[in-house]
Amino acid sequence: ALWKGVSQTARAPKVLRFTQLTNDGQAKVGPLATDGSRVYFNEVLPGSRTIVAQVSIHGGEAVPIALQIRQPMVLDASQDGTELLIGNEEGNGFSLWVQPVAGGSPERVGTDLAHDAGFGPGAASVIYGSKKDVYSTNRDGSSSRKLLTAGHAAFAFQYSPDARVFRFSIFNLQVDDMSIMESTAEGSKFQKMFQG
Repeated sequence: ALWKGVSQTARAPKVLRFTQLTNDGQAKVGPLATDGSRVYFNEVLPGSRTIVAQVSIHGGEAVPIALQIRQPMVLDASQDGTELLIGNEEGNGFSLWVQPVAGGSPERVGTDLAHDAGFGPGAASVIYGSKKDVYSTNRDGSSSRKLLTAGHAAFAFQYSPDARVFRFSIFNLQVDDMSIMESTAEGSKFQKMFQG
């Protein structure tokens, strides 16, 4: 970057400190989601039973969230913190559900199965990966459309603040390579973000 005619090179980021948030001894799997005050995560209990739990961003006791879903996996939290996107393990993928944080019944998002998903802008839609393709759908499952073929399983979806592009990761199992990809919200201009 240039600043007042002086050339500066960007330095690699480094971790300055970390804080342990839980100490319950249970295994944690899958993605983390946050609403800014709580962190939502998946715990594996004895007998390979998975639950969704939450903890304050300052740490403390992990509190399970009561869900009416058999094999839940938290996938994302809405920006306003009022809803969670939950996957229910169906054997060959996740059925997708929107669960109000304050309680109540979850609502099914369409009938497709996904291997990962995230909320779209404003939580009005859901973006998900199924096989090697990326789809977008309304929360009720209507207007589902294929955005692009990623070539590999796509996961960890995140939209830019202006919702014009989204990024996600793909993993190429044959060469043991993970890449961060970017696409416009419409699924065009699909590209790898960083080389090497």
